[in-house]
Amino acid sequence: MHEAAIVEALIAEVQKQVASAGCQGRVVKLRLRIGRFSGVSPEALRFAFDLTKPGTLLAEAELEIEEPSGLCVCTLCGQRTPVDDLVVACPVCGSGQIHLEGGQEMLLESIELQEASEMPDPPSPPNPE
Repeated sequence: MHEAAIVEALIAEVQKQVASAGCQGRVVKLRLRIGRFSGVSPEALRFAFDLTKPGTLLAEAELEIEEPSGLCVCTLCGQRTPVDDLVVACPVCGSGQIHLEGGQEMLLESIELQEASEMPDPPSPPNPE
């Protein structure tokens, strides 16, 4: 499961970005774009993220994943057809003179933080009176 290695690198990169921005607080949401043809399973990535995030700046973070489709571009008929699965022929004319565009990306789109000043104060211990 190479998704575990991807998550470890993702967490390290997020921690680096937050530190270099001089932010205090915690990460509450990550937004990723993982193309359908990237070879990465979003479900496995979520599973690895949930196992890896405890004890990090992302311990309570939500993972939001967008899964963009690719485009089948036919050089014979000129059609640009969105596809969710790999194809070997144009869905419109059946020609094998195609190439795929997009759907292979794996991007960290955004990091949402809750600044330390916005975080609720921890509850006070009970007064032993």
